[in-house]
Amino acid sequence: MVLLPLFEILKCIPSVIIANYKENRLHMGINIIIIIVITLVVLTAVAMKTNIFKFKNYNPDFGSLIGGAISGIATLFVIKHTLTIDDRRARDKARVSAGIIKESISNGWNQMNRMAVEGNVKISYIHNWLEYYSDISYVAKYEYLTTLLKEFQYIDTINAYIEQGNKEKIMSTLNEREFYNQNYTGDFNITDTFLNISCIKIGLKESQSWRLENRNITIIKNIEKDLYTVIEETIYNILIEKGDSELNSISIQLIKLVRSYNEFEKVYDNRIIISALLNICIRINKGNRIGFVWNELSLKR
Repeated sequence: MVLLPLFEILKCIPSVIIANYKENRLHMGINIIIIIVITLVVLTAVAMKTNIFKFKNYNPDFGSLIGGAISGIATLFVIKHTLTIDDRRARDKARVSAGIIKESISNGWNQMNRMAVEGNVKISYIHNWLEYYSDISYVAKYEYLTTLLKEFQYIDTINAYIEQGNKEKIMSTLNEREFYNQNYTGDFNITDTFLNISCIKIGLKESQSWRLENRNITIIKNIEKDLYTVIEETIYNILIEKGDSELNSISIQLIKLVRSYNEFEKVYDNRIIISALLNICIRINKGNRIGFVWNELSLKR
């Protein structure tokens, strides 16, 4: 069954409840220009009043100065107001679009969870979701396109097997999808993406990538430091026994190995361990026993 990992939702709650709109630098720039214009007008008026430069036959025209300044500042305010309205409309549109994509993902999950019972019912979703994602990108702090493409690709594959009536392929694709999202070491898996799009829908701050969290960075470094030799030896023995292997195919065995150590037994997010394993394999490749190219592990001969 495809289940939403509860611990991933819980860990995101503290950060997603803080409201914080994306900074609009253009509006800030206009505010700065207005302040500069007002400052220059004041300074110019003072200079004209005191004739600080001691011009001869000096006859200042304060009316023209003030009139021009008011006209210029009014124009800037009109531009700022127009941009504010356009910005608000774009943000409102992004929220609506985020809600549409969120519901599409959620409906897909619900149907996948019922797949064992209702295996002959195709999964429905908004096929023009890319148009709605384009709206979201106006306010989104991060990029979610890769993850969404993968998710809807899985749905298309499952629907194709439903048309064929191939239940075995349906279930294997569901399992493959679950494995992919649990072990995907990119910035956001589908759960992270769903949570952040939900935040965009209601105007809350998006959570940063799990890879940027200090706690996760520290754990990855500790795994590399404490278990490098153990993992290298284990991989070596696996390759002697099974021959060339993809890291993905032996990752479950290696994850269990890492969690067998007390200090790492509560590292529930597979992605943290997988990231450490990738770093270790890259280091191993520099030695003379094991090669690691394109996710493929092999013995050096």
